Amino acid sequence: MQVSKRSKLASKTVLQLGFNKLPNIFLVSIERPIDPTRVTRVQFFDENSSFTQYDNSANAAIDVDEPLQPGDILWYAIIKMLFKSL
Repeated sequence: MQVSKRSKLASKTVLQLGFNKLPNIFLVSIERPIDPTRVTRVQFFDENSSFTQYDNSANAAIDVDEPLQPGDILWYAIIKMLFKSL
């Protein structure tokens, strides 16, 4: 599902909207399109070393408590119930 430019969903979080608790549907991820010409520098550190990675991916993952913006894409998986009762 993509948030449209004039959507009332924009500026609200997934948690506020309850989109993370829909029955039989699992929110897999939320992607935010970014400018592919923008390069982000990310540094990683561990106990023994550090390294720098440059990322110019076209999408960035966002958290469920971050407000949605127009263009955000919410990815869902449908959970099919195999058993009515055990």
